Amino acid sequence: PSWPSPNVTRTSYALSPDGILSPGTGKDDAATLTLHSPVFSAGAAGKWCSYAAPGDQPVDQRLDDIGALTFDTAPLDEDLEIAGDALLDLEVAADRPVAQVAVRLIDVAPDGAATRVSYGVLNLTPRDDHDTPSPLTPGRRYRVRVPFKPVAQTFRAGHRIRLGLSSSYFPMIWPTPEPVTLTVHPGACRLDLPVRQPAAEDSGPRPFGAPESATPLAIDRIEPSGAGARLVRDLGSDGTTLEIVDGAGIYRLVDADITIAKKATERYGVAGDAPTDAFGETRWEMGLSRDAWSIRTLTETRLTATERAFQITARLRAWEGDEPVHDQTWNETVDRDHG
Repeated sequence: PSWPSPNVTRTSYALSPDGILSPGTGKDDAATLTLHSPVFSAGAAGKWCSYAAPGDQPVDQRLDDIGALTFDTAPLDEDLEIAGDALLDLEVAADRPVAQVAVRLIDVAPDGAATRVSYGVLNLTPRDDHDTPSPLTPGRRYRVRVPFKPVAQTFRAGHRIRLGLSSSYFPMIWPTPEPVTLTVHPGACRLDLPVRQPAAEDSGPRPFGAPESATPLAIDRIEPSGAGARLVRDLGSDGTTLEIVDGAGIYRLVDADITIAKKATERYGVAGDAPTDAFGETRWEMGLSRDAWSIRTLTETRLTATERAFQITARLRAWEGDEPVHDQTWNETVDRDHG
């Protein structure tokens, strides 16, 4: 009935150099850990904005744990609930003036399956104020706070809580201009969880009613959407690509007698393992038709970046029937400005 809830207590967990996550605040000693993640480190992350299409949601996080620092609790003796926003206080240094960090909160089942519960990302240049970013001094130790997306979750007895840290999280976020190595001071770091205590009303929650929606339109399906996602690793070039099929296929609205085509592909990848190898491509084809009349548009966009600027190339074409009616291209360069 209220927020902040009096039933939620901020609870600290300490990070140790040997990868243990335990209740408490830890001890700041001289121990350090280095972190240099592969550029393509978010293959199991799902999409930034998911519409619950196949491949949109995060999958087993053991894929993204490769190249990350991970810290695990012991198996839980009893269920542990959280409700709210987790926070990570992080003591870190970087060897480049622009760096980033991605953090993941993970539920590890007894069989090892790892489910992402929440995550957070932070560009370290606007560490104090988002309006006034400033480059890092290489080698200098900084204390930053990384917020996670708010969530309510129960970690079951026998499961472990895992914290994952990465210095890159592409293609969820764009990589840094240069390869970065982070130095983490685990003894000075603290994971803050919003732990919820069981309450009397938990035993009898009101069940959800049946979902309500408008009556679906009658359609004739002509071509399926074929939605899905595929991760491709080129062992020869060390490149990795995430290929996404989107759109809604081709279908006819029966009552309006109009046929709609929505086809899309997205590709995000790195040609090797350098930040400037990263690219993102989208291709969207949209169409409407009825009897002998038809219109169609095709848009193609590609994003790449150098160490100094983002580069965007795009083309829009449109047809009425088989006749081209519009063709426009863009070539834009945008300064990175601490990004």
